[in-house]
Amino acid sequence: MSLPSPAPTPPLDATPARALGEFIRAHRERLSPQAVGLPPGPR
Repeated sequence: MSLPSPAPTPPLDATPARALGEFIRAHRERLSPQAVGLPPGPR
């Protein structure tokens, strides 16, 4: 008797979580602390 093989997992870069992370990072890079009411920082 053989066990059923698990379904193949998609590559990490094709997952919705990865796409969401890339979207958030891209938008966060365009923001400045002053744009959201924070004092300028050392970054």
